[in-house]
Amino acid sequence: GLGKELIARALPSDEDGVAGVRVGVFGRTNNTALPSGALFSCRFSVLTAGGPIALEHSPEGASPAAQPVGIFGQPGTISVP
Repeated sequence: GLGKELIARALPSDEDGVAGVRVGVFGRTNNTALPSGALFSCRFSVLTAGGPIALEHSPEGASPAAQPVGIFGQPGTISVP
């Protein structure tokens, strides 16, 4: 393993009914940089049909010295029949 932990928390819906999930990857005692590539992947269970669901993200990262670093990714879509 990489000596890191993954935490996730479901966020409550806002006034528009949009909910979210916050995910973090960190090391309590290991500040070695993560290798290039995907940080994590996830699966969703959709309870009702209704067309595509847009997935947005706002990634943030920090160096071992707690300085901001760029993390890049692409928004996605869940296709619901």
